[in-house]
Amino acid sequence: MLLGWLIGTSTLVSYAQGDSNIRSSAVALGVSMSTNGPGALLSLAAGNSLFVNIGYEQMSLNYPFSFEENDINYDASLDYKSGSLSIIADFHYYKALYIAFGGGYNLFKPVLDGYAAEDWKYGDIYIPAEKVGEFQFEISPSMKLSPYLAFGVGNKISQSGRLSFSFEAGTFYQGPPKISIESTGLLSPTSDEAHHQKEYLEEQFSTWRFYPMLKFSLLYALTK
Repeated sequence: MLLGWLIGTSTLVSYAQGDSNIRSSAVALGVSMSTNGPGALLSLAAGNSLFVNIGYEQMSLNYPFSFEENDINYDASLDYKSGSLSIIADFHYYKALYIAFGGGYNLFKPVLDGYAAEDWKYGDIYIPAEKVGEFQFEISPSMKLSPYLAFGVGNKISQSGRLSFSFEAGTFYQGPPKISIESTGLLSPTSDEAHHQKEYLEEQFSTWRFYPMLKFSLLYALTK
């Protein structure tokens, strides 16, 4: 996959450098906002048709909530993390329209954890909350190096001014998710391999192989 990407990039570079108005030394720095969170990027021009972008994005959100399961009240929180460190090429096939392709190191890693919020009444018996136990579910991509493909409009480096912008819609392919489970107390069977809960959940989420991307970038050209 990497060899194919390098060959494709080399071919496009050669094509782009055939343009009569080459800007091979143009460089721009910018910021971005996407479904992967806020980020920063460096864009290098290899002619009027091809740009190579090195970017970093990261997002971290925490959502606390409570729920009831089998007459037990739980306090839980979802720690949602996503992001990437990527190298992506933009090939302009018609003026301000381009296709973006490349890949990135995937930082997608949501974690759901929780614990019994109060003692559990089981008939006439009260079981202490700490005996009920705690749980943690962690999701990660099976492909940490995830290929990327998108279609966009705009320019990373403007042909006329210093400021430029672009918008693109695409996806990272991260493969079927991997799930790890940890639990204690009466919840211990949840993470017991003999009960195959991990395999069951991975099968349920196996179709979640793509991470959708909507991305807006604003850049300032350092050189023209």
